[in-house]
Amino acid sequence: MSDYHDEAVPRSFFRSEYAQDELVRQTVNDQARALSAMGRDASRMRKQLENITGNVERRLGNLTRAFYAFVELDAIRAQLAAFPDNAKARRFAALDLEELMAGRRPEPRPDVPGYWLPAAVAALGPDGEVDPERAAIAMERGDDAEIFLVAAQALLGHRADLVPRLLPLLDSPRWRPVQAKLWTAVLQGAFGQDALARLEPILRSRLAQTDTDAWKAWVGAQSTVARRQENAVMLEWVEGQLSPLTADPAGPDHAAWGLAMRESADEDAAPAVTYSTDDPARADAVQRATLGEIISLSIESGDRGERDLLERAEQLRRQIADPDAPAPEATDEVEEGLDPLQLIRASAMDPTVSLRDRRLLWKVMLDQLRPWLDELTASAEPSAKEVAVVGISGLTATADGLDEAQVRAKAREISREAEQDLDKSTYAKPVMIAGIALVVAGFALSAASAWFLALVVLGFVLGYWGYMLLTTRKEVKARQERQLADLDRNVASAIDQSKRDLDREVKHWSETQEGLTRVEAAIAQAGI
Repeated sequence: MSDYHDEAVPRSFFRSEYAQDELVRQTVNDQARALSAMGRDASRMRKQLENITGNVERRLGNLTRAFYAFVELDAIRAQLAAFPDNAKARRFAALDLEELMAGRRPEPRPDVPGYWLPAAVAALGPDGEVDPERAAIAMERGDDAEIFLVAAQALLGHRADLVPRLLPLLDSPRWRPVQAKLWTAVLQGAFGQDALARLEPILRSRLAQTDTDAWKAWVGAQSTVARRQENAVMLEWVEGQLSPLTADPAGPDHAAWGLAMRESADEDAAPAVTYSTDDPARADAVQRATLGEIISLSIESGDRGERDLLERAEQLRRQIADPDAPAPEATDEVEEGLDPLQLIRASAMDPTVSLRDRRLLWKVMLDQLRPWLDELTASAEPSAKEVAVVGISGLTATADGLDEAQVRAKAREISREAEQDLDKSTYAKPVMIAGIALVVAGFALSAASAWFLALVVLGFVLGYWGYMLLTTRKEVKARQERQLADLDRNVASAIDQSKRDLDREVKHWSETQEGLTRVEAAIAQAGI
C-alpha cells in the first residue's frame, strides 16, 4: 500500500495543510451527497407509505361505516317486523271503506296500539258521521288521522261543514303530497263552492311571507323568456293572465277541472276537456276520485314511527351501496314537502281551475303586487339625463343642450396652447433663409478663404433647424384644428346620446303606463 502511494502521489502532498483540507472537504461533500440521496429516497418512501396508509385507513373507515349501517339496518328490520299488525290494519281499512261506501257498517276490527288508522276507520259511519271519542283517539296517535277523516266524511256524503277543519290542515310552511292533494280537492269543489273563499286567511298568510320585490321577480321570471325584464313586458304578462277572467262574474263558471279525457290514444295529443262544473255528475266523479286519492295517500303513509324507520332504512341502504358517501345521521333534518306558495301561484295560472277560484287567487296575489303597481303609477315622465362630454372634465350635455360658455372656454384653451407652441416657431422661415444664404456664401468664398467649409456647415445646420421649426408649426396648426373638430364632435355626440336615452326611457315609460291602464281595466272587468 505504501509503495502505491509513493508511486502515485508524492509524500509531500499528504503532509501539506492544503492537501489535508482538500481531502477532508471531498470526504464531507461525498457524505453530504450520499445523505441527500438517502433523504430523497426516505421522503419518497414516506409519501408512498402515507398514500398506502391513507388508502387503507379510508377503506377501513368506509368498511366500518358500511358494517355499522348494515347492523343498524338489521335492527330496523327487526323493529319493522314488530309492525305486522299495521299492514293487516291497512288491508282491513280498504275493505271497511268499501263496506262504508256501500252503506253498510263494517264488522269490528282489532285495535293496533299506537296506530291511528284502526281507530279512524272505526270512528266512521256509513253516512259519514264520526264517533268523537274514537276520532279523538285516532288524532292523538297521528297527524294523518284528521286528513283521512275529513276526506272520508266528504266521500261518504257527510253534509256538515268541513271547511273549518281544513284551515289547520293547510296552515303549514310545507305541504306533504296528501296536503297538496287536499288543496286540489278544495279547488274542485269537493268541500263546497265557497271553500276557497273561506280559506282566504290561509292564502294571505302564505303569500304575505314573500315581499314585493320577490313577487316582482316572480312576475319577471314568468313573463320574460328572450326579452329583457321590463315593466311593460311584465304588465303584459299580468294582463294576459287576467284576460280570461274577464268573463261575466255572475255568469256560468265554465271550469275545466277534473277528468281531461283524451279523444285518442295518442299520449301526445292535447287533452279534450269533457266536462265543466255545469255538469254536476261529471264534477262529482272527479271530486270523489280525488278524495279517494287523499284517503289512499293517508293510508299508505303508515304510522309515523313506521315511516321514520323506513326513511332511515333507505338512508342506510344508500350508505351501504356507496361507502364513500358521507355517513347519514339519524338526526339529519331535511326540508321535505312542497312549497304552498308555488302551488297557489300555479293554481292561479291553471286554465283548468274554475274562473271563480282563479279570480279569488288573483285577487289575493294582486294585493301583494299592489305596491309595485302603485309605484309604477306614481312614476313621473322621464326627463333628459346628463351625459358627460368626452374631453372636458365636469361638462355634461342633455337633450336640451349644454353650457356654451364652458365649450367656448375649452376652445380658447386649445387655441391658447396652440399659440404658445406657434410662438416658439415664429422665426422658422428667416432661420431657414439665413441657412441657405450662408451655404451660398460659403461656396462663393471657397476660392478666396479657407473658412468657406465652416460657413457651408453652419448654413446647413441653420437651414435644417428652420425646416424643422416650419414643420412643427404646421403640425401645431393641424393639431389645433383636430382638437377643435373633436370638441364639436364630442359635444354633438353627448347631446345625441342624451336624446336617444330620453326617447328610450320615455318610450318605456309610455308602454308601462299603457300596460298599467290595461291591467287596471282587466282587474275591473274581472270584478277582482
